[in-house]
Amino acid sequence: MKKRDALLGAALVGSLIAVGCGIPEDRYVKKVNEAEQLRQDLEGARGQLRALDKQKVVLDATLSEKGDLQQALTKAESRVVRLEDTLANRGREIAELGARVQQLESERAALSGRQQKLLDEKRALEQKTQEYDALAAKLKEEVDAGRIELTNLRGRMAVKLSDKVLFASGSARIRDEGRQALAKLAEVFKTLPGKALRVEGHTDNVPVAKGGPHASNWDLSSARSLAVVNYLQEAGIDAARLSAEACGQYRPIASNDTPEGRAQNRRIEIVIVPLAS
Repeated sequence: MKKRDALLGAALVGSLIAVGCGIPEDRYVKKVNEAEQLRQDLEGARGQLRALDKQKVVLDATLSEKGDLQQALTKAESRVVRLEDTLANRGREIAELGARVQQLESERAALSGRQQKLLDEKRALEQKTQEYDALAAKLKEEVDAGRIELTNLRGRMAVKLSDKVLFASGSARIRDEGRQALAKLAEVFKTLPGKALRVEGHTDNVPVAKGGPHASNWDLSSARSLAVVNYLQEAGIDAARLSAEACGQYRPIASNDTPEGRAQNRRIEIVIVPLAS
């Protein structure tokens, strides 16, 4: 206000001076008014400039904040890329682990199957061992006397009788001593109703005498196994449990090069197997 009053005072003084100098008053006042208007315009322009300066400060702050946001956005995008790569790697790892789990599950199932098979085999072996022990106890007298021999090899349980106990040389007629041994066996076999009896006839490799009742070792082994089967049937063993097999000289258990070996090969084996349903 003081500044304005000073300007008005200066204008009045100027007016007086101008009038004194011969300048028309109205012309002078017009110039003064124009100067005042210019002054007001200047003040307005300065106000706008100050407002623009404030807006500039705000815009600068906004631009700075925008730069910070852009930098943060760039970092976030980089982190998203890394996370996507990590996620893809984790997906592959999960797929690999899933395949490994399936493989381990298959191996576990196979192992479980093998374990069950081994358990079944163990139980079967234990059962056969118990059956063998029970049979050995029942035939102890015959075994101790040397008339029969029990074997249990690889799950194959058999009663072996030497030909000297059962037959004369080259004959298929059962001797009295052999009948006694077979009678004892028949009584024991009756206590094994779930078992079949396969009678195998075996010879050594010495050819049978020409002109005798048997044309070959095949015939001799067949006749001997049939003689034992017939005797066991007559002793009360169900014929459905019996079978005869001729093996001739072709399944030796000892060398045929010595008398002792040939004696072992001349035998009857009664193999005890599960009865087929």
